[in-house]
Amino acid sequence: VSTPDSSEFPVSDTIRYFFKDWTATGDTSSFDTIPMITTDSIGGPVTYRANYDPKILLHLEKVPPHPYGYLTVDNDTIRDASVFDYWCDPGETPYIGASEFDIVDYHVGGTDSVWEYRNWSDGGLIVHEVGPIDAPASYTAYYDVDTVIMAFSVTPSFWDVGDIRVVETATMADSLVVVFLNEGNVPLDIGFIITDPGPWTAGVTRGHDKFSLYVHLNDEPIVPMVFNPIFDWVKSDLLVWAINGSSGRFGTGGENILPPPHYSGADISENIWMQFGSPMSSSAGYGAETLVLAVYVKYHMP
Repeated sequence: VSTPDSSEFPVSDTIRYFFKDWTATGDTSSFDTIPMITTDSIGGPVTYRANYDPKILLHLEKVPPHPYGYLTVDNDTIRDASVFDYWCDPGETPYIGASEFDIVDYHVGGTDSVWEYRNWSDGGLIVHEVGPIDAPASYTAYYDVDTVIMAFSVTPSFWDVGDIRVVETATMADSLVVVFLNEGNVPLDIGFIITDPGPWTAGVTRGHDKFSLYVHLNDEPIVPMVFNPIFDWVKSDLLVWAINGSSGRFGTGGENILPPPHYSGADISENIWMQFGSPMSSSAGYGAETLVLAVYVKYHMP
């Protein structure tokens, strides 16, 4: 048998019937729940009935249309599309959702654009329950489109470690915390690399002419109790991006730092805490040294 079967010509297709299983009379065989079966030899009257479940169309779309980001219905997600047709069981109450910031990155030439979610046509939250779906339903997610502005500040732009001898550790004081602030209109991820290690090299642990620099990101007003030498280590030969979570990179922050003006406070900022381990020994002698820690950002893509 065919499946799914449409209620009308596809142009106005709003209800479909999906094959469920077979019911047989006069045939004792068991059949798989597939549309095409093979019967035994038929020696008498027999009836085969194909059972179907009706499904009702739930139509989602983005306006203005753009093939970026995603739309969701419960656990189903469609990416890089401006419409999503989902077939519901009668009476179903699914959760629908949409991505908040849809960004197109042209890479070479052109101007990047961002579509920022504004509201659903029914006034619901960005992810919310709809239904019960007893008739075909359509919901529209409306967006505002703008040119991408990628802007941020790091204040203060330096950390004065002060006087330090070999084989010593300097931990940033609470009052000297460096604050990253998103000042653009797109969510950002942070990355770090030491672009100028001075007369030394950077390492996960210190050694001769080798120092260690650890960075930890969070929203707390006091310095972390512990810096992790594996997850918080900043390299001088590789740009490393922050990964949120207890076993991520650079602490619990650094990913998806949201933009103003709809967000504020801890949502648009990140505290950058640092700990410096001086070399075990140094051939550079004593004196002032300047090390350069570069802060990079990239779009946080949905």
